[in-house]
Amino acid sequence: MGVVRFLGSERVWGGGGLRPFSRLYWRVLGEWLVLGLINLVVWINVWGHPPLVGYDASGHVLYIWTLGNGRLPTPYDTHEFFSPPLPYALPALLRWLGWVELDTAVELAQGLNGLVSVGITVVLWRLARLLYPHDAEYRLSVVVLLGIMPVYYKTLTFIRGEPWVTLFVLLVVYELAVWLIDGRFGRGQAVRLGVWLGLAALSRQWAFLVFPALFFFLVVYGWRHREQIGSREIGRFVRYAVLVVGLILVIAGWFYAHLHLTYGSVAAFNRAPESQFSLANQSRQFYLGLGDGLLFADPVRPSFANQLIPTFYAEFWGDYEGYFLVYVWDAAKERFVPPFAWDELFGSGEIPPYVVTNRFVINRWLGWVNGVALGVTAVFLVAFVWSGVVSWYWWRGVKNDSKTAVYSLCWLVLLISAIGYLCFLILYPNPGNGDTIKATYLLHTYPLLALLTGAFWRAVRLRWHWGNRFLWGLVGGTAVFLAPAFISRYALFMWR
Repeated sequence: MGVVRFLGSERVWGGGGLRPFSRLYWRVLGEWLVLGLINLVVWINVWGHPPLVGYDASGHVLYIWTLGNGRLPTPYDTHEFFSPPLPYALPALLRWLGWVELDTAVELAQGLNGLVSVGITVVLWRLARLLYPHDAEYRLSVVVLLGIMPVYYKTLTFIRGEPWVTLFVLLVVYELAVWLIDGRFGRGQAVRLGVWLGLAALSRQWAFLVFPALFFFLVVYGWRHREQIGSREIGRFVRYAVLVVGLILVIAGWFYAHLHLTYGSVAAFNRAPESQFSLANQSRQFYLGLGDGLLFADPVRPSFANQLIPTFYAEFWGDYEGYFLVYVWDAAKERFVPPFAWDELFGSGEIPPYVVTNRFVINRWLGWVNGVALGVTAVFLVAFVWSGVVSWYWWRGVKNDSKTAVYSLCWLVLLISAIGYLCFLILYPNPGNGDTIKATYLLHTYPLLALLTGAFWRAVRLRWHWGNRFLWGLVGGTAVFLAPAFISRYALFMWR
């Protein structure tokens, strides 16, 4: 019973203590159980999934190799030369010191995602607790909503920078939420804010999608509170802003200066952009295509190539690109066949005798996954619209509470990130296969989407008890059906 009392104490849960085995007690235990399960699945995947299987996996491995030789890569070394170095830094350093070989360094880079996942889930839980410290059901709903997203497990399995961006963006939102809710902001918070933003920018360029959202939010916040802010407060804010910007430049500025000096642009990429930004850069099918009837029948490449909505949807809930759940094994060469070679391999319409694949079996189940996920997708979309309405009320001064301000911040990050990503797709079209349409690229928005959807769910719960039961049934049933999509089939194949 001593352990039970400790688990219910304020030191552990941050509340006023819990009665053992009460309904609240089980909800709190449920939070930690779900957090543990999420990270357990991530660790299973990073332990068993081959590191050379993933989006641009060979490019990321070559990045570690080159950085381990003591220099930044060039386009001749890897097509990922434009990527910031933070996700590769520790493995490359250990290789440079001669402590590990390349294969161990690559496995370490993949394994670090397990630690990043722990950070993401804990910061998200702390952010939810900051908003509603005595509402365990809200916190539970938030972590469950993150945990039912297959794209989370898939992305955390690969060697990429998006998980790192997600962690640092969450830390930025947490620091600002502390300021909005507790009303305190000092030099220490400014330093942390600058460090988190700098590290995010040093992880992957998607971090820059967050910067306009933060700037716009702070401008609106300052305008709304202009009568309460004196000249002394303005001076303090300017000093802190200079400190934050200075830290970002110190931490990440050198890398983007390198890109500018070496390749002529801080936005260097491995393909040239269109000469001008125009919606005509993409086809009508890109904007309006709905899957050609294959979204619920065969949601795997090359179906509905370069159609934004079905491809993004199939990548979010399944494995359209074929690097996580869909595999093709060449028994003659004893290696996995990369997805971009599948068309040639299956061009005759028959599976070669030396090939082992689940491509033409799991596709039907993935179609069912996409169908079952429609309900939760609708909840996400309704919650996003609801958050936008709430944010509008805050901007207009109708709602003035600090929690609504946090919702507005999160909603802006989601909205501007989505708009920025769409602009990227328009500037860098690939009509042949649409290989830049990946739900992974917006990973940093999904914990915030879970947070906002949890807030919408809470609003439903406080008004309609039946609505709360319906949502738990919908989300719970979807989670059970989707659970097999959380674990890499590549890992399971290797363990056979």
